[in-house]
Amino acid sequence: MKYTIKTWSLLILPLLLLATLLVNWKSQDATYSEKSYALFFAVNRYDSFPDLKSPYVDAQNIAQELRDKYNFETEVIDNPTIEEMEKAIEKYKEFFRSDSEAANGQFMIYFTGHGTIENDHGFFLATNSNPKLVHRSSFQYDYWRSVIDKINCKHILVVIDACFAGSFDPSLRNRTSGRFERIGEKDRKEKMIENYKKHIARIVFTSSYLEETPDKSDFAKMFLKALREGGGEDRILTSTELFTFLETANPKPHCGDFGQDEPGACFLFFNNEEKSSGPDELESGIWTMAQEQNSRAGCEFYLSSYPEGFFRAEAEQLLLSLNLKRERIVHVKIGGTGDGSSWGNAMGDLHEALKIAGPGTEIWLASGKYLTTPTDDRTISFVIPDSVRLYGGFTGKEDSLGQREPLKNLTILSGEIGQPSKDDNAYTVIYTKNV
Repeated sequence: MKYTIKTWSLLILPLLLLATLLVNWKSQDATYSEKSYALFFAVNRYDSFPDLKSPYVDAQNIAQELRDKYNFETEVIDNPTIEEMEKAIEKYKEFFRSDSEAANGQFMIYFTGHGTIENDHGFFLATNSNPKLVHRSSFQYDYWRSVIDKINCKHILVVIDACFAGSFDPSLRNRTSGRFERIGEKDRKEKMIENYKKHIARIVFTSSYLEETPDKSDFAKMFLKALREGGGEDRILTSTELFTFLETANPKPHCGDFGQDEPGACFLFFNNEEKSSGPDELESGIWTMAQEQNSRAGCEFYLSSYPEGFFRAEAEQLLLSLNLKRERIVHVKIGGTGDGSSWGNAMGDLHEALKIAGPGTEIWLASGKYLTTPTDDRTISFVIPDSVRLYGGFTGKEDSLGQREPLKNLTILSGEIGQPSKDDNAYTVIYTKNV
């Protein structure tokens, strides 16, 4: 078929128009993603206070999510001294003062560690804070609040996950009722972006007001969950949306504004991840079948059919779980209350052990009498699935089959239930299924 110049023009022009629209859309969307920075102070170890376990891990997890999904440039300072904290704040002050592009962007400062309060003043404790000189050796909110407010960055969010964190700003006491809502974030996307570019934001989120908070932070967990949700259809997570996650944490978080904050201002997290087109019907059907079978064969078939499939991570996780289950040893002894992973954590219910056992599982039984049921139900039996092996003769200390002594340490599966007579015993003690 021959094409004239006119015909080619008719074919090419719509494509050029579409390409132009796509480029314009991409460039417009890119203008939304102003430069964003996050500084974390995470203190696990203290010279004069009890050490913590979670702050550094929480900070690293949140920082990674901000980098990977929201294009934040992040810095995590692990176990900073008070001198290092002051130096870091001064460094970012100078950076935003000298970089006009960054000054129009966003800056989040995240504190996680111990906090305290003295004489109505709140402090975040550095690794070298002195309990006898807290006011001299710790990060005093009343002083640094105004310093942070004056940093030459248009949008600043302060997040404090520490005891007595609400003392960052005493006015938070008057903001405990009602939902946290930024008026500028309630508009449609285009208007919200306009508000974002126009107004100065100074927002603070704290994990509590004047309460103590646990080492394992529910606040950090919900913060991370909000980031992973991604912000909905518009691909923007607003500070208002973020706090709807945080407010479900325990103890109750607080929020507010400070300093130069302007009505209508926003703090926004721009999600840069591509939307997934999702799996096709055939892939969904194969994965559904693999889940229903709950088998290694099903998972392996899915992974071989779709090595980069939509459900790859779930399939690999299920396969790993099934493999572990296949090779598992479950320990059972009378009176046990654990999950069966060891003698010290032995299960007490043989029925429960049989339920979780997969092909290849060995169930090790300590000596004693195991009744089919503590009730008078004669129909209940011990149901042993295919390829599950039961071994008795253990005292409850062995770590190999060769150490057991079955004749010395009697292990009895019994249907002697009800009254001491044969008339009400279990009909069947052991039932093997699909063997």
